[in-house]
Amino acid sequence: MAKAKTQTTDKNTAARPTEPSAAIGQMLKLDLLEPSKTNPRKRFPENTLADLAKSIEAKGVLEPLIVRERANTMTPPEFYFEIVCGERRYRASKLAGKTEVPCMVRELSDDEVLDIQIHENLHREDVHPMDEAFGYQFLMDTLKCDVAEVALRVGKGEAYVLNRLKLNKLIPEAQKDLEDGKLLLT
Repeated sequence: MAKAKTQTTDKNTAARPTEPSAAIGQMLKLDLLEPSKTNPRKRFPENTLADLAKSIEAKGVLEPLIVRERANTMTPPEFYFEIVCGERRYRASKLAGKTEVPCMVRELSDDEVLDIQIHENLHREDVHPMDEAFGYQFLMDTLKCDVAEVALRVGKGEAYVLNRLKLNKLIPEAQKDLEDGKLLLT
């Protein structure tokens, strides 16, 4: 892979890629990063973030965040980076008092971002069932696909996806009880 050319910005930030097709490992300032609105993970328990922050204080961020450059209508800066993967590391880094984190900058379409986020977040053991339900529904709505395609995309059975999707139909009180652990998934 050819090394990407870079240029610096006026905010004393890490180099900004000028060849967006290349994946670039670099340190980026936290104030240039924004969480993705399409991230299926919506819950970030404070206790687990605090534990991760302690780890980051001791060892730093060991795995780079995956980000993509986005245009910003407000200046400065004229651009920012959307976090595709690594919002927990981003949040914990802020708690740890870090000002920058390692990132891999990639050029990704909206569909590629969704696929990456679904695979990154929904295949973890600690993902809450409501986050799965929301993620699957979001994928269906955004890509205009059916349960069979979602199941194929995420590597789960159709029955599994259907059962998670049913959680979206629970009344808000039941969803909250499920989130709080007062209602069992079964």
